[in-house]
Amino acid sequence: MDKYSKKDIERFLTKYIIDENTNCWNCTLKSNRYPNFKLSSPRRQISGHRFSYIIHKGEIATNMFVCHSCDNMKCINPEHLFLGTSRDNIDDMLNKKRQAKGSNNGNAKLTEEKVKEIKIHLTNPYPKINEHLAEKYNVNSRTISAIRRNKIWSHVNI
Repeated sequence: MDKYSKKDIERFLTKYIIDENTNCWNCTLKSNRYPNFKLSSPRRQISGHRFSYIIHKGEIATNMFVCHSCDNMKCINPEHLFLGTSRDNIDDMLNKKRQAKGSNNGNAKLTEEKVKEIKIHLTNPYPKINEHLAEKYNVNSRTISAIRRNKIWSHVNI
């Protein structure tokens, strides 16, 4: 921690508001995702939650992630932060069911309702059904095939 200036640390510690309901220290730095803090020495940026971890708990080993127990990416409360590997971070996400699934995935072309329609059509297969449904729903026929095999959208039932 000696490599960070006292002035940077003091400035950083004024950049949050405590949420009394969650006890999250919500970083007030502007950001759409993880807030970044500009250090004056060394001149660079660091993620707010990583800097908070360093200030309060110590250095972060190479290849370690600073994870949030509260799942709030703006939170810098050191009590809500823990170190983990990439696998730990993924397991935490899966255990809490936070993965972007179905239409919650920003790249999804389909919705749960459309996938239900597709699955209903797939119960009455006829020649070229995959191609027909792909054209109708503006997706690739491989997508329809993956839906049929429950490789994707397996959480949607008919």
